[in-house]
Amino acid sequence: MIFVEPMLGLCNRIRVIDSVLAMNHERSHRVWLLWLRDPDLNCRFDELFERPAGVDAVFDFAVESPPGRILKYLLPRVLQNVVSRAIHQNEMDRLLVNGFAFADLLPLRSVYLRTWDRFYSGANPLSEFRPVPTLRAVVDGYAVDRTRTVGVHIRRTDSPWRADSPMAGFVRLMEEEISRQPDAFFFVSTDSPEEEDHLKRLFQRRIISHQKRSLNRNSPGGIKDALVDLYCLARCGKIIGSHRSSFSEAAAQIGRCQLVVAQ
Repeated sequence: MIFVEPMLGLCNRIRVIDSVLAMNHERSHRVWLLWLRDPDLNCRFDELFERPAGVDAVFDFAVESPPGRILKYLLPRVLQNVVSRAIHQNEMDRLLVNGFAFADLLPLRSVYLRTWDRFYSGANPLSEFRPVPTLRAVVDGYAVDRTRTVGVHIRRTDSPWRADSPMAGFVRLMEEEISRQPDAFFFVSTDSPEEEDHLKRLFQRRIISHQKRSLNRNSPGGIKDALVDLYCLARCGKIIGSHRSSFSEAAAQIGRCQLVVAQ
């Protein structure tokens, strides 16, 4: 049995789950997903994705509810005492630095993994994830033309590396795309309304974007909007992304397209 508790935001979480599915590709273990709704991601798993084939059960609960607060405190302590091996984030950091072979965990009877890091890569990253029909319909509504649409993902707000991908870098790369393909369009995903407005003033009709209900991760609507952005970016032929952004990287992996980081 593998118990996996992915942490932090949307793309951190799906990369952790994807790591487990890739590592357990021969289905030697049952996989139980522990999905904790918290201020980093307050949306039910089944409101975002269909359950991946390699996940046997999803246990979904809100940590702000009275039962959730108890479970958040007790669950890690209980599991680490009953499984064969429990790995939390601080140990995960050390194992990744030391090049630990995570497939060596498979012969164990049971494992508990609580992390935000990708720790194992398969041949087709993130291919097991499929948005629920209502969100797929929203993505389909944008009819992104892969041959002439470039994705642009600008991460701001809480990113410690936002200065490494300045607006000037995005504008330069977008202008280069237009010089190569005069009929180019750009699907823009960003958590900065000001920078989105700036691009709309510069590039006008070339800009496509999904109108957000909220940019707050503590809002289910905001998380659903982020997932729509993620899968629209993945339909583009190329992505201009932000430095060290898991969102930029995940979109490129889902879409099997080139990622160019603005700098």
